[in-house]
Amino acid sequence: MTVVDRRSREVANSALAQLGRNAALVRRVEAERPWLVAQALLTGATPEQVVETLGWELSDLQFAFRRWVIKLREQNRISDGQNEALLVTVYGGR
Repeated sequence: MTVVDRRSREVANSALAQLGRNAALVRRVEAERPWLVAQALLTGATPEQVVETLGWELSDLQFAFRRWVIKLREQNRISDGQNEALLVTVYGGR
């Protein structure tokens, strides 16, 4: 193996390790997003503030939110009443 090959392998291994760390971080951030959005909305943030913070459109939030509240209810992180309040907040009572 040449020095260039060895160095290339080292760079590749380093890049792969960093990609793995980054992927794990992204998974953690994405796993917490539903709970953080729910907390923000339940404590007075508006859907418009949430989507601005996320860099999303309201329709993006609405699309994701139905899945999120189901998951949050299954995890007992929100009550039935909070679930209803969140749906009204995000969908405007629709």
